[in-house]
Amino acid sequence: MKKVILVILTVIELFSKTSSFTVENDWFMASDKYYTNGFFYTKMEDVKEEKTSFLTFSYLVFNPSDINEEKLQPNDLPYAGYTGLSYGKYLVKNNYFVELSAELGLVGNITQAKEAQTFVHTVIGDDLPKGWQHQLKNQVLLNSSLGFGYKTPIADFSLGELQWVGSLLGSYGMFYRGYKVDSVIRFGRNFSYGFETTENFIGGGESRLLNFEKRNNFGWTVSLGSFFNKIDYFYIHDHSSKHQLVPIDALSGRFLSIEVFYNDILYIYKLKSHRPFDSDTPIDDSVGWGGVSVVWKFKS
Repeated sequence: MKKVILVILTVIELFSKTSSFTVENDWFMASDKYYTNGFFYTKMEDVKEEKTSFLTFSYLVFNPSDINEEKLQPNDLPYAGYTGLSYGKYLVKNNYFVELSAELGLVGNITQAKEAQTFVHTVIGDDLPKGWQHQLKNQVLLNSSLGFGYKTPIADFSLGELQWVGSLLGSYGMFYRGYKVDSVIRFGRNFSYGFETTENFIGGGESRLLNFEKRNNFGWTVSLGSFFNKIDYFYIHDHSSKHQLVPIDALSGRFLSIEVFYNDILYIYKLKSHRPFDSDTPIDDSVGWGGVSVVWKFKS
């Protein structure tokens, strides 16, 4: 699996000039449960004739709320690892985009999520997870997404610049089926040219790479967003017959990101939290994670 990941990352690195690397972890929210860790590596082509494409490699880790329990926890989220490779196309205008993408994913011990989480917890001195023998079995999954985003022209004030961004994303497949609608307010100075959304159900955020260009001056942005996520099916939550979990009907949440932009590098710190609409759903009232991203552009 390590060799496969290395080959995938090498192919993505050769794909284009704009790159993004993101690490997410619920440690940022003082937690260690459910979606607990992930990283994403994206390469995007430059926009030509209002079109572009991207490749994203994803690696996600999930665990129940009690990682010290060795026995199966049928009323909690199972242990699982997910590895995905997605390819997408964008139609890009000045103030909106249309996105179409497909993803091939793997779930199970083939992802070596147990080894990855054990290594991270050893490094940071945290408790080692004890229930990975109950993780979901190996499975190949396919998924697709169709999205639309819109942003207003930037309003310039004496204290800074202001912009609104909204997006709608629908997904269908074996891993996740549902849709998400969001709204984001951006305030700062010398914005990056991309579309800042609350990202996908988990991960994503490729739209912020659109029209990414090198600049010689400093820029910063604070973005505040909210979202509604209707969920018809989520493989990690709904697949296992050994787990009797109440289906997740819908989630609502909040999103915060802070961007610092200089030259050809964009640094991002973000927090994301959500809560279920149905109080019977076996998820705490508020669950979330944080992350850091770096976006850069190689010289032509």
